[in-house]
Amino acid sequence: MMTEDEIYEDLEVTFGKAPQSVEEKNMAWLLQVLDEYADEGGGIEKVPEPSLDAVAMTTIAITTYPIPFEELAEKKPAIKRTLLWLTVKSNGHYDEIDDLMHRLMHKSYKGLKLAMITKVLKIFKWLSNQKVPTKLIEVVTHSEHYDDISEGLHRLIKPNKIEDAVLYIICAIEDGLLPMDVRRSLIIKEFDLTANRSAYHRYFSKYFTNSALLDPGQEKWLKTQKEKRKITLRATINYTVGKDGRIKFYGHTLTAQNALLFLIAKFRRFIHS
Repeated sequence: MMTEDEIYEDLEVTFGKAPQSVEEKNMAWLLQVLDEYADEGGGIEKVPEPSLDAVAMTTIAITTYPIPFEELAEKKPAIKRTLLWLTVKSNGHYDEIDDLMHRLMHKSYKGLKLAMITKVLKIFKWLSNQKVPTKLIEVVTHSEHYDDISEGLHRLIKPNKIEDAVLYIICAIEDGLLPMDVRRSLIIKEFDLTANRSAYHRYFSKYFTNSALLDPGQEKWLKTQKEKRKITLRATINYTVGKDGRIKFYGHTLTAQNALLFLIAKFRRFIHS
């Protein structure tokens, strides 16, 4: 039975990369904007609300021209600022978007129709319902199962139990959920381990990087601890590992959401490569 990764890879080998539609490009760009803004430490309050003129221009542009949002934003600074505000506000503050668009409805702009405003509201309502993946999606080896892997690891890893956290990360690596060379800085930031950064590096080096230097007693203890945690990790995320090392996830089918996560992961890996 083929895994989801194998299905996508097989199709890509046979037919080449699937061309992105304008809608897919817009989805990827909006998520990228939200990611970059969060990475830069931008606060929602720092994004100025656009004028109604700018909102009207943006609404007409994105609903009339079959041009990717990124291109529209590059050519018109007012559209770029408006899309940034709409994107940032969609993350927990959709009510402000709703309020602004309803104010726009009471203004008269040539060519601006109610259907256009409704379409914009639908776009950013959709975005507001998306759980924007963290940087972890760039490194998980089965990105279509990112939600389950991320949720499971976050449930098990506690910032105040740093040795335990390191052991779970090592188990995730050995089981094939994370790559061997996963960046420590990414893991520390993802699981809020900054306060115990030094301890994380120390335990990770001891139990993973330099594990060959452990004495027989320590090696036996580590083996037992990893076996226990792998049982818990597999039960929490709901997967098994076969003798050939293949991972089988249970209770999941190939859905549009899984495919979306896979595409997001590939897109992010591409722009950061």
